[in-house]
Amino acid sequence: MDGFMLFMTELGSSFMLGLLLIISMILLVAKRKNLYGMLFYLITVAGGGLVNLFLKNFFERERPDVNRIVEAAGYSFPSGHSMGSMTYYGFLVYLVLRSERKPLSKAGWGMFFCLVILLIGISRIYLGVHYPSDVLAGYLAGGAWLVICISLLEIMYLYRGRKHKLTTSIQKKTEISKDLGL
Repeated sequence: MDGFMLFMTELGSSFMLGLLLIISMILLVAKRKNLYGMLFYLITVAGGGLVNLFLKNFFERERPDVNRIVEAAGYSFPSGHSMGSMTYYGFLVYLVLRSERKPLSKAGWGMFFCLVILLIGISRIYLGVHYPSDVLAGYLAGGAWLVICISLLEIMYLYRGRKHKLTTSIQKKTEISKDLGL
């Protein structure tokens, strides 16, 4: 079980999340031409890291010192791996749900990424570097930050959509006016 938990914890490491984020951002721009999605993905994950750093330094909770399988530096509360996985993989769930995939595919991918988030948190407890409350706090703080970022992105999409509809409406009225000789 140790090997599996080490693998899972690595999927939530800063290095891995940073690497995956760069790849995801490139794909969002290259394949989907989604510049706003890419920008908000960066804000969500990087901003979540800054929020986590602030919270760790605010609470200054020491890590557990019993039955550690691996060593970890820094403060314990909230779990950075849990918070990072919630922001990165949570945003990925959002992108999948917003995609044009079939509903069954969306559900499958969404559940898969949620399972990854859950297993990363469990791995941190299993490896002895976090208390369960650290992981829960990481999920909650990451989830709150994720909701804020996604809400702002959706508001921006809504505003852009209305602006586009308004421009299209004005163009149609102008064309009608020209046709009528007004």
